[in-house]
Amino acid sequence: MDETKRKRLIAEARVTAQLHHSSIVTVHEVLDITTVPSDWRTVGVRPGQCALVMDYVEGQQLDQALGSRSFSKKEILQLTQCILEALGEAHRHKAVHCDIKPANILLPNGQPVLIDFGLTAMVGIVLEQGAGTPTYMAPEQITGGTIDGRSDLFSVGVMLYTMLTGRLPIIPGPGENLGLFLTRKLTQTPPALAALLKGIPQALNHVVMRALAHKPADRFQSAGEMGEALQKAINALEAQEVLAQAQKVGPQNPELYLTLLKEATKLDSTCGAGDLLATWYLDVHVAAYAMRNPSTAALALNGLREYGHNLYPDYLREEGEVVLQLTPTHEKVNVLVYQDTCLVHTER
Repeated sequence: MDETKRKRLIAEARVTAQLHHSSIVTVHEVLDITTVPSDWRTVGVRPGQCALVMDYVEGQQLDQALGSRSFSKKEILQLTQCILEALGEAHRHKAVHCDIKPANILLPNGQPVLIDFGLTAMVGIVLEQGAGTPTYMAPEQITGGTIDGRSDLFSVGVMLYTMLTGRLPIIPGPGENLGLFLTRKLTQTPPALAALLKGIPQALNHVVMRALAHKPADRFQSAGEMGEALQKAINALEAQEVLAQAQKVGPQNPELYLTLLKEATKLDSTCGAGDLLATWYLDVHVAAYAMRNPSTAALALNGLREYGHNLYPDYLREEGEVVLQLTPTHEKVNVLVYQDTCLVHTER
């Protein structure tokens, strides 16, 4: 190792030693080795090298854990959120990990810890071409371009895509040499996550595919920004789960049905629960109007204004005056008010 590179590595390692986060392995000391004890030579340490003195972390590597058990989508996203928080801390100190992948994440007590800062570089450094793991490295690492925190976010995107789908975004071909594979990585766009995982929220597809953008300017500009988008994806997944519960409960249990629909809507306004609430309040308003119950009709109209502005704009424009044009055919309608909430049970 030449003297200039050795001094740079020492300086960068000392920056790494300043990082303090529960999801980053603690670096205690940076050793500039000039003389090597005889027992160190047995493990390949030579004069002129550098060594990092780090905490010993006992835990399974994430790549091993992925091979031994199934992770839910929510678990994968929450784990990734922890990694983004750790990277946010590193990037604030101008340190870029440069080798984010499941093999460099340990899971002591199930919580991720980022290890192996051997390739860590400072923001704005031009890395040696190809430094990193080929399947996970960002395009600018492949070409020897300038790296920054967005390079790590690309690798997080690869990791997230792979954990969710079980395959890499760009798959090396049988017998394909490294140069050809890296060239394809620079030019090919991976299949959209939504094309491989049917029914996932758009928010989840967005966060993964934006992280995988070829140009750094098209990716998330910080770990914090990506973390916010990921939280929206987590909320959207939770909303899908709550909506499924509501649909299982059904209108025959009106109190729980409405509670679950409102909870799902708060988590993700695009999940479809709002439309079910709008239809519910429309039915209540129609029934109350027909039964000449003005107080219940007024409550229902307020609910319809909150949730039905997209689905029933014409109805709301007339404030229910076109009720006779939209009246569903009910064999039986029961209308009641429970704790100021409009409830209706219909049998068609």
